[in-house]
Amino acid sequence: MTILEQVVFLADYIEPNRTFPGVEEVRELAKKDLNAATITAIRNTIQFLLNKNQLVYPQTIATYNDLQRKLTQEVL
Repeated sequence: MTILEQVVFLADYIEPNRTFPGVEEVRELAKKDLNAATITAIRNTIQFLLNKNQLVYPQTIATYNDLQRKLTQEVL
């Protein structure tokens, strides 16, 4: 995801009318770290879908994996 894509994704995810478990955490993370906010939002979405026995779009998993790799490399 580009920075612009992350901003658009997060703007939709954390917009003021959203009320679901985890949204406040992502709102706070978005003020400090776009990557952390994005991966948390994606992780929450995947977990929600799994809990509902719903399909997870393969690109969602690929995006999660790509961002997780980037974050892991930043830590090293």
